[in-house]
Amino acid sequence: MSAATQDDIIGLRSRVATERDTAIANAIAGIPAGATGARGPAGASNRVICQMPGQGAGGADDAIGINAAIVSARSHTRLAGVYKSGVQLMDGLYGIATPIEISDISQAPTTYPNSTPHIFGEGRGTTLINANAAMAAMIMQTGQAYPAHIEKLYLNGLNNASTGLQISGGQSNGVFRELQIDNVNTAISKIIANGYHDGDFNAFYDIYFNNVLTVFYQNTTGGYNQKFDHLSGGLRVGGVYFDIDPASAGGVSGTDLNTSVLGTVESNNSIFLRFGGYLNVPMTFERGRSEWIGQLMRVNGWGNGTAPTVKIDGMRFTTCYQPTHPNNTLQGFMYFDPTANGRNGLGYQLRVIISMTQFQACSPLPSGNAVSFDIKAASQANVDLIFDHVDWQGPTRPYVDPLVYISGNPPAYNNCTWNGAAFSG
Repeated sequence: MSAATQDDIIGLRSRVATERDTAIANAIAGIPAGATGARGPAGASNRVICQMPGQGAGGADDAIGINAAIVSARSHTRLAGVYKSGVQLMDGLYGIATPIEISDISQAPTTYPNSTPHIFGEGRGTTLINANAAMAAMIMQTGQAYPAHIEKLYLNGLNNASTGLQISGGQSNGVFRELQIDNVNTAISKIIANGYHDGDFNAFYDIYFNNVLTVFYQNTTGGYNQKFDHLSGGLRVGGVYFDIDPASAGGVSGTDLNTSVLGTVESNNSIFLRFGGYLNVPMTFERGRSEWIGQLMRVNGWGNGTAPTVKIDGMRFTTCYQPTHPNNTLQGFMYFDPTANGRNGLGYQLRVIISMTQFQACSPLPSGNAVSFDIKAASQANVDLIFDHVDWQGPTRPYVDPLVYISGNPPAYNNCTWNGAAFSG
């Protein structure tokens, strides 16, 4: 291992031991009776293991030591002229009662310029577990930062933490890999923080989630092309997989998706994609399967002088939109509200292209309420709908509200099938 690489992985294998060891020792000393804590081998100072009774309920706040390690690593690399800093968390259980801060407004870029926050676990056995505390996020970034790199961690919010990983609008080109995020309202969010509102081209690889209400939420006014590759897990009933706030001009893309809704199939009101706003980047979803969705997409206003595009290719969806079900709150399998949030979705065209995709109605359902593929709009909209080699399997063909498209430009069905029979519309 080269000297430069040694500096890259400073972490809890401390070469800047004094301030970090002090914080770690204090954290360990605060572990209450009934819990156990240990450091690594003598002289190595390479880990803090905090094993809490009842899976993290109560106990010391290991975020104190971890945050001190992050600050020390950033400071050391700044002084040494090394442009990467890292904290390596050894395999174990860490109880946190306050957020782990990748960087805050006081740390970067003015305090520690050119330092990149990296956090590495040893795998999903490296567990950050919520220590019985309500918190905005388990891992949080609130300032401007150079590309972050976070990988091999398991975050369990125990239904107390609002968000698993929260990154700020100042984060661009970050890489987030091999993360499991469970029992939070939002798995990953990208939000405006301290005036930072752009942050483009972040990549999320091998992300697993379970029991979350929203998988990804973004409200930054930039934030172009947040990329997900190999995303899998379980969504709560009534949840949203991808939620792009109408204030955002950015978008999201996904490949190799494998997702399902937890609990009841009947009219669960879950949404695959919800967005609105300027949408300056195409959104694409390719390859994979998503089970038991209630609504494929809801669009809450668009229009900025461009032709925003959504493309879905090579996917399979099982669907349970039941318009007559008493629990249904959705307004269509696809729903367009062109003037929501003050937008002009009549003056500017939205293009939706769905190709090589299969939609299968959930059947049979105990209530007897039929599944529908209805495509509707709140008012006259300008939507270019193209279905290319799409296989529809359900009780009725998709109905398209005439309000969805401009007169004379109805949806195009190219080589589509309905229950195995070809149809043109």
